[in-house]
Amino acid sequence: VAVYAKERTRESVFHALYNRRVYATSGDRIILDFNADDHPMGSEFASKTPPELHVKVIGTSPILRVHFRKNSLVAHTVETSGREVDLKWTDPEFNPEKETYYYVQVEQENGEEAYSSPVWVN
Repeated sequence: VAVYAKERTRESVFHALYNRRVYATSGDRIILDFNADDHPMGSEFASKTPPELHVKVIGTSPILRVHFRKNSLVAHTVETSGREVDLKWTDPEFNPEKETYYYVQVEQENGEEAYSSPVWVN
C-alpha cells in the first residue's frame, strides 16, 4: 500500500488514509497518481459533465495495460509498452443522474499490478 501524505509524520499519514489518498500494488513499488478533473483519488465531487480521468504511472517493468474501471467494470483499456505512462480518458457514457465511481488498474509485463483508490462522481 502506498500513501500520498504531505509529510512523513503520523498525523499526515493518517490524514491521507482517512481521505483515501492511497493505492495498492501487488508487491513492486509502482508509482501511481490518479485524478478526475483534478480531484485526487479518494475524492467525492459532483459534475454535470463527464469528468476527465487522468492517470500517471511509473512502473518497475514495462506497463502492458491500463484499465479505467467504472463501478468495478472495465470501461476502457489502453495497451502500452513503456515504463512510464501518462493517459487521459473521458467516459462517453457518463450519466450525471447516476452516482459513479472510477479507478484504474495497471498491469505490468512482469505480472505485478497496481490499483488506485476510486473517485466518486455525483
